[in-house]
Amino acid sequence: AEQYLAGCFDYQLFNPQSTLRKFYTPVGSLRFRVQKADTRLCMRPEMPATTARDCSQVEVSSNFPFTGTQKMQTLDFPADALPLLSQLTSTSGVSGNPTIWRTSTVATDEIWGIIGALYSSAGYQFWFPINPVDVSNITTKMGEIAWLWPRWLTSDTRFLAVEFTLANYNAGGYVSCALVLEIAPSGASNMNAVLYPFHLAKTSGDITADVLDIFRWIIIVAYFCLYKVWRSCEDYTVEGHSGLRYVLSLAGFLDACVVALFIALQYGKLAKQRPVEPMSSSTSQNFVSYSRWAAWEEMQVIGEAVLLMLLILRYCMLLRFFPSVYRFFILFQKSVRVSLYYLMIFVPIGLSTVF
Repeated sequence: AEQYLAGCFDYQLFNPQSTLRKFYTPVGSLRFRVQKADTRLCMRPEMPATTARDCSQVEVSSNFPFTGTQKMQTLDFPADALPLLSQLTSTSGVSGNPTIWRTSTVATDEIWGIIGALYSSAGYQFWFPINPVDVSNITTKMGEIAWLWPRWLTSDTRFLAVEFTLANYNAGGYVSCALVLEIAPSGASNMNAVLYPFHLAKTSGDITADVLDIFRWIIIVAYFCLYKVWRSCEDYTVEGHSGLRYVLSLAGFLDACVVALFIALQYGKLAKQRPVEPMSSSTSQNFVSYSRWAAWEEMQVIGEAVLLMLLILRYCMLLRFFPSVYRFFILFQKSVRVSLYYLMIFVPIGLSTVF
């Protein structure tokens, strides 16, 4: 981690001649955040004094209030590091404290890991602003905090995140970045980059989508949710069947999924968590993150793709008036019954293999 931060990370991010800096510019603040596992009783207390070590939890909890697995007590640094710690916290522009555990604002999203399942937005953290005019000064700052890593990345550390925001002024967008280092109790580690592109201002495509949403409300809600349900139930009633036959059918299930997913997408557009402070705020008491805002945008794209898939499936069902398509659906309906017996045999075997 020390070599990476002082080498490739420092060169690509803060050197104006690097490949990354040809397209992206660091903006906002740069935050360093760690999570440490809480201590616990050792399973083997009879260990010799020469080899005995403090025992820690395997994982750090991602659920509030984080008690039981995540350490929240103030860290005790060695005496030789206290002057350097005081110098770091008293430096102009530096916020937070690497020895004090704190939570982040709701705008910071959780991070999915490989070694650990999910990491919360809390931890021991500090950050300082990035000056886009003179980004090269960060290299000096990185050298000044080199003493921190041996005292921060100890045996009970499970997670290190370097969080910042990149701006692409040519494309008019931003990227929320989190470089993550996961550390297992055995000492094995995994590095991962969590990158979420996002926009703060509406693009021409967003404005077009807002106009199309008006027509989608009419088509999906008025047609699928109101007219289609009434007309289908009425037709089944005329034929002597119960009106619930449509509701419990595959077509009714797809229509319900389309309506529910569309309403959920519209709600998601209104419920996105934008940070309460601007990215350029110099008086902020919190790290201004756009990770949750960017994650919501990604979920919106995935949701729209699923909605399109459901509409295509519904369109395929409307093509059953073609004899070949109708025969395919009849064949599929009969084969599903046979597939259920197949799944009863092989699903338990598959689950036992995976878990």
